[in-house]
Amino acid sequence: MIKLIACDMDGTLVQYESGDFQSSWDAIGKAAGKWPEWQAAVEKYYERARKNPAVYEEWLKYNAGLLRGVKVDTVAEKIFPVPYSPGVKEFFSETKGKYRRGILTSGVDLVAEKIKKENSLEFCLANLLRVNEKGEFTGEALSAVGLQQKGERLRMLADMYEVSLLDVCYIGDHENDIPALEIAGLPVAFNPKREEVRKKAKVVINDFRELLKYF
Repeated sequence: MIKLIACDMDGTLVQYESGDFQSSWDAIGKAAGKWPEWQAAVEKYYERARKNPAVYEEWLKYNAGLLRGVKVDTVAEKIFPVPYSPGVKEFFSETKGKYRRGILTSGVDLVAEKIKKENSLEFCLANLLRVNEKGEFTGEALSAVGLQQKGERLRMLADMYEVSLLDVCYIGDHENDIPALEIAGLPVAFNPKREEVRKKAKVVINDFRELLKYF
Protein backbone atom coordinates (compact mmCIF):
# COMPACT_ATOMS: atom_id res chain seq x y z
CA MET A 1 0.00 0.00 0.00
CA ILE A 2 1.48 3.32 -1.07
CA LYS A 3 2.04 5.75 1.81
CA LEU A 4 4.58 8.21 0.40
CA ILE A 5 4.78 9.88 -3.01
CA ALA A 6 8.03 11.57 -4.05
CA CYS A 7 8.26 13.48 -7.32
CA ASP A 8 11.13 14.75 -9.39
CA MET A 9 10.54 18.35 -10.41
CA ASP A 10 12.30 19.46 -13.61
CA GLY A 11 10.75 17.74 -16.63
CA THR A 12 8.31 15.89 -14.36
CA LEU A 13 6.22 18.29 -12.28
CA VAL A 14 7.20 21.28 -14.41
CA GLN A 15 8.07 21.87 -18.05
CA TYR A 16 10.06 25.04 -18.52
CA GLU A 17 10.82 25.83 -22.16
CA SER A 18 14.43 26.90 -21.55
CA GLY A 19 17.10 24.33 -22.43
CA ASP A 20 16.97 20.57 -23.00
CA PHE A 21 15.91 19.56 -19.49
CA GLN A 22 12.77 21.70 -18.99
CA SER A 23 14.53 22.73 -15.80
CA SER A 24 14.22 25.37 -13.12
CA TRP A 25 17.98 25.96 -13.36
CA ASP A 26 17.81 26.85 -17.04
CA ALA A 27 14.70 28.96 -16.55
CA ILE A 28 16.43 30.97 -13.83
CA GLY A 29 19.60 31.39 -15.88
CA LYS A 30 17.61 32.71 -18.82
CA ALA A 31 15.45 34.98 -16.64
CA ALA A 32 18.60 36.44 -15.09
CA GLY A 33 19.99 37.37 -18.52
CA LYS A 34 22.82 34.84 -18.29
CA TRP A 35 21.70 32.46 -21.02
CA PRO A 36 24.88 32.31 -23.20
CA GLU A 37 27.08 31.60 -20.16
CA TRP A 38 24.49 29.15 -18.82
CA GLN A 39 24.38 27.14 -22.05
CA ALA A 40 28.17 27.07 -22.23
CA ALA A 41 28.25 25.66 -18.69
CA VAL A 42 25.86 22.85 -19.64
CA GLU A 43 28.19 21.91 -22.51
CA LYS A 44 31.20 22.05 -20.21
CA TYR A 45 29.87 20.25 -17.15
CA TYR A 46 26.82 18.06 -17.76
CA GLU A 47 28.29 14.82 -19.09
CA ARG A 48 31.09 14.82 -16.52
CA ALA A 49 28.78 15.87 -13.69
CA ARG A 50 26.56 12.84 -14.32
CA LYS A 51 29.41 10.59 -13.20
CA ASN A 52 31.43 12.77 -10.85
CA PRO A 53 29.86 14.45 -7.79
CA ALA A 54 32.81 16.85 -7.49
CA VAL A 55 32.18 18.15 -11.01
CA TYR A 56 28.50 18.61 -10.16
CA GLU A 57 29.44 20.70 -7.13
CA GLU A 58 31.74 22.80 -9.32
CA TRP A 59 28.92 23.34 -11.83
CA LEU A 60 26.50 24.28 -9.06
CA LYS A 61 28.89 26.88 -7.68
CA TYR A 62 29.58 28.28 -11.15
CA ASN A 63 25.88 28.75 -11.91
CA ALA A 64 25.25 30.31 -8.51
CA GLY A 65 28.13 32.70 -9.12
CA LEU A 66 26.56 33.87 -12.37
CA LEU A 67 23.50 34.96 -10.38
CA ARG A 68 25.38 37.10 -7.85
CA GLY A 69 23.62 40.45 -7.41
CA VAL A 70 20.55 39.52 -9.47
CA LYS A 71 17.25 40.43 -7.81
CA VAL A 72 15.12 37.41 -6.93
CA ASP A 73 11.97 39.36 -7.83
CA THR A 74 13.35 40.02 -11.33
CA VAL A 75 13.73 36.29 -11.87
CA ALA A 76 10.47 35.33 -10.15
CA GLU A 77 8.32 37.54 -12.37
CA LYS A 78 9.68 35.68 -15.42
CA ILE A 79 9.56 32.08 -14.16
CA PHE A 80 6.17 32.19 -12.41
CA PRO A 81 3.44 31.13 -12.63
CA VAL A 82 4.82 27.59 -12.52
CA PRO A 83 4.45 25.79 -15.89
CA TYR A 84 2.97 22.59 -14.48
CA SER A 85 2.95 19.36 -16.45
CA PRO A 86 -0.48 18.04 -17.48
CA GLY A 87 -2.57 16.83 -14.56
CA VAL A 88 -0.16 17.76 -11.76
CA LYS A 89 -2.50 20.06 -9.84
CA GLU A 90 -5.41 17.64 -10.17
CA PHE A 91 -3.21 14.75 -8.97
CA PHE A 92 -2.09 16.64 -5.90
CA SER A 93 -5.62 17.82 -5.18
CA GLU A 94 -6.98 14.25 -5.26
CA THR A 95 -4.19 12.80 -3.10
CA LYS A 96 -4.19 15.55 -0.46
CA GLY A 97 -4.51 14.26 3.09
CA LYS A 98 -4.16 10.62 2.04
CA TYR A 99 -0.38 10.28 1.54
CA ARG A 100 2.90 11.91 2.46
CA ARG A 101 3.74 13.84 -0.71
CA GLY A 102 6.61 15.98 -1.83
CA ILE A 103 9.46 16.89 -4.11
CA LEU A 104 12.88 15.28 -4.49
CA THR A 105 14.85 17.27 -7.03
CA SER A 106 18.26 18.47 -8.13
CA GLY A 107 16.43 21.61 -9.22
CA VAL A 108 16.18 24.93 -7.40
CA ASP A 109 14.42 25.57 -4.09
CA LEU A 110 12.91 28.83 -5.37
CA VAL A 111 10.61 26.85 -7.66
CA ALA A 112 10.29 23.73 -5.50
CA GLU A 113 9.12 25.66 -2.44
CA LYS A 114 6.48 27.48 -4.50
CA ILE A 115 5.14 24.15 -5.80
CA LYS A 116 5.12 22.77 -2.26
CA LYS A 117 3.13 25.74 -0.99
CA GLU A 118 0.66 25.84 -3.89
CA ASN A 119 -0.14 22.13 -3.55
CA SER A 120 0.07 21.68 0.25
CA LEU A 121 2.90 19.14 0.04
CA GLU A 122 4.62 17.71 3.10
CA PHE A 123 8.27 17.83 2.05
CA CYS A 124 10.68 19.41 -0.38
CA LEU A 125 14.31 18.45 -0.96
CA ALA A 126 15.97 20.76 -3.49
CA ASN A 127 19.21 22.63 -4.05
CA LEU A 128 19.36 26.01 -2.34
CA LEU A 129 20.31 29.35 -3.87
CA ARG A 130 21.21 31.75 -1.07
CA VAL A 131 19.54 35.17 -0.97
CA ASN A 132 20.67 38.23 1.03
CA GLU A 133 18.63 40.79 2.96
CA LYS A 134 18.37 42.95 -0.17
CA GLY A 135 16.53 40.18 -1.99
CA GLU A 136 19.50 39.41 -4.24
CA PHE A 137 21.17 36.10 -5.01
CA THR A 138 24.46 36.00 -3.11
CA GLY A 139 26.28 33.81 -5.63
CA GLU A 140 26.32 30.90 -3.18
CA ALA A 141 24.50 27.58 -3.38
CA LEU A 142 23.97 24.60 -1.11
CA SER A 143 23.74 21.19 -2.73
CA ALA A 144 21.05 19.05 -1.10
CA VAL A 145 20.41 16.60 -3.95
CA GLY A 146 23.25 15.81 -6.35
CA LEU A 147 22.68 14.12 -9.70
CA GLN A 148 23.76 10.76 -8.24
CA GLN A 149 21.90 11.08 -4.92
CA LYS A 150 18.22 10.46 -5.69
CA GLY A 151 18.27 6.87 -4.38
CA GLU A 152 20.09 7.84 -1.20
CA ARG A 153 17.76 10.75 -0.55
CA LEU A 154 14.65 8.65 -1.18
CA ARG A 155 15.87 6.14 1.42
CA MET A 156 16.36 9.02 3.83
CA LEU A 157 12.79 10.25 3.27
CA ALA A 158 11.36 6.75 3.76
CA ASP A 159 13.28 6.44 7.04
CA MET A 160 12.20 9.89 8.17
CA TYR A 161 8.52 9.10 7.65
CA GLU A 162 8.94 5.49 8.85
CA VAL A 163 7.69 4.07 5.56
CA SER A 164 8.93 0.94 3.80
CA LEU A 165 10.39 1.57 0.35
CA LEU A 166 7.82 -0.94 -0.91
CA ASP A 167 5.19 1.63 0.09
CA VAL A 168 6.85 4.47 -1.80
CA CYS A 169 5.88 5.82 -5.22
CA TYR A 170 8.59 7.74 -7.05
CA ILE A 171 7.88 9.67 -10.25
CA GLY A 172 10.69 10.83 -12.55
CA ASP A 173 11.64 11.40 -16.16
CA HIS A 174 15.42 11.28 -16.64
CA GLU A 175 18.45 9.09 -16.07
CA ASN A 176 19.35 10.70 -12.75
CA ASP A 177 16.00 9.40 -11.46
CA ILE A 178 16.95 5.76 -12.07
CA PRO A 179 18.49 5.11 -8.60
CA ALA A 180 15.20 6.21 -7.00
CA LEU A 181 13.05 4.31 -9.49
CA GLU A 182 15.04 1.15 -8.77
CA ILE A 183 14.19 1.12 -5.06
CA ALA A 184 10.62 2.46 -5.02
CA GLY A 185 7.73 0.02 -4.68
CA LEU A 186 5.85 1.90 -7.42
CA PRO A 187 8.32 3.43 -9.89
CA VAL A 188 6.61 5.75 -12.38
CA ALA A 189 8.13 7.31 -15.50
CA PHE A 190 6.55 10.56 -16.64
CA ASN A 191 7.20 11.24 -20.33
CA PRO A 192 10.56 9.37 -20.02
CA LYS A 193 13.49 11.03 -21.78
CA ARG A 194 15.57 7.84 -21.98
CA GLU A 195 14.62 4.24 -22.77
CA GLU A 196 16.46 3.11 -19.60
CA VAL A 197 14.04 5.22 -17.55
CA ARG A 198 11.03 3.62 -19.24
CA LYS A 199 12.43 0.14 -18.52
CA LYS A 200 12.82 0.87 -14.80
CA ALA A 201 9.19 1.95 -14.41
CA LYS A 202 6.17 -0.19 -13.61
CA VAL A 203 3.92 2.59 -14.91
CA VAL A 204 4.54 5.09 -17.72
CA ILE A 205 2.38 8.22 -17.96
CA ASN A 206 2.14 11.43 -19.97
CA ASP A 207 -0.50 13.04 -17.75
CA PHE A 208 -0.55 12.85 -13.95
CA ARG A 209 -4.28 12.13 -13.98
CA GLU A 210 -3.44 8.74 -15.51
CA LEU A 211 -1.79 7.84 -12.20
CA LEU A 212 -4.88 8.37 -10.03
CA LYS A 213 -6.23 4.87 -10.70
CA TYR A 214 -3.28 3.44 -8.76
CA PHE A 215 -4.22 5.37 -5.60
